[in-house]
Amino acid sequence: MRFYFCLPLILFFCFTGYSQTKFEPGYFINNNGKKTNCLIKNIGWRSSPTQFEYKLSENDTPKFATIKTIKEFSVGEIYKFERYTVQMDLFFEPSNKKELDKNPKPEYVEKTLFLRTIVEGKASLYLYDKNNFYKFFYTLENEVPKQLFYKKYLVDYRTTNENNQYKQQLFNSLKCKTISSEDALNTDYFKNDLINFFEKYNNCTNTSFKIYKEKPTKTKFNLTLRPGLSFNSLLVDSRVNDQRDVDFGKQTNYRFGLEAELVLAFNNNKWSLLFEPTYQYYKAEKQLNVQYVKLDYSYIEFPVGVRHYFYLGKKSKIFVNALYIIKTENFDSKIDYEILPSFDTEVNTNKYFTFGVGYKYGKRLSIEFRFYNKKPIFLDSIFDSTYKNFSIVAGFTLF
Repeated sequence: MRFYFCLPLILFFCFTGYSQTKFEPGYFINNNGKKTNCLIKNIGWRSSPTQFEYKLSENDTPKFATIKTIKEFSVGEIYKFERYTVQMDLFFEPSNKKELDKNPKPEYVEKTLFLRTIVEGKASLYLYDKNNFYKFFYTLENEVPKQLFYKKYLVDYRTTNENNQYKQQLFNSLKCKTISSEDALNTDYFKNDLINFFEKYNNCTNTSFKIYKEKPTKTKFNLTLRPGLSFNSLLVDSRVNDQRDVDFGKQTNYRFGLEAELVLAFNNNKWSLLFEPTYQYYKAEKQLNVQYVKLDYSYIEFPVGVRHYFYLGKKSKIFVNALYIIKTENFDSKIDYEILPSFDTEVNTNKYFTFGVGYKYGKRLSIEFRFYNKKPIFLDSIFDSTYKNFSIVAGFTLF
């Protein structure tokens, strides 16, 4: 069983060490102004980077470039980062309201950053992202970017307020005949709202512009047949009589599941929610002194959980699962002592966890190594029990 536990972990670290995302066409410009076309590893930056990985050709050894030597890089049609030295307020809004700052005013310090270009035109919008906490910057006709200042602050222990200075900045700096003060006042400190404002300004001034915006992804639903093999063992320990202890040993049995997967529409569809009703069984007979002890354990488990994908290429990816079995439906399962029927006990299981590592090829075929934590199957009885289960699961996605 130790081998079965280690195998998915070994595969996981081997695969993730090999690749999680792909290299895509892009370029970078160094401090001397030299532009180099290359392949850049697109990691879907959720935080502003200080370095990136690139290759000069498909067969080249990957190298790293840092903010010290690169002033601009771009990959695909979504990501473009430019290096600027800017004045930035370092306070980021905490998740706990009690940790808010009581100072409503900015406290600027000088920082050299890779700012992500969101709108590029006469008026440009930039983003600095720190673990999904945003600070926006803007320029007008290639000036040094200035921070659009917004801050939520604490007035007293239960009251908060907002400094919406950015609205005044927008109205004062980006004046045009079709833009009113209400347009600035109605612009929230969110990416899409600010994109709309900068798009309106650039349209008003009849200047060309480009929006670097992620393509919207759609929520997907997959239904997958999940047959496989289960490697099981059961040890039963009687609390009242050691002579009733039974080691039913190891077995290999079939299992069958039907997986409903909801692939979520963000982060390149790398996350999904799972529900996988699964039928499994374990039947054994053991001679114990002068009697036979039989076990008939068949059940349907109802796990729910999450999955994360790591792309290896256009057609292949690995995934990791974490699931919680919220209910188990047992089918008259029990342990049966031939001579001492008073010892007969029905199976009564509890909720438990399972995790797995798998590989999917194309849209339909997959294989997974699924490991279950040890669990008792005779709750509130005279028996202590340890049921171990490891499964190898094949998958065929119907749609």
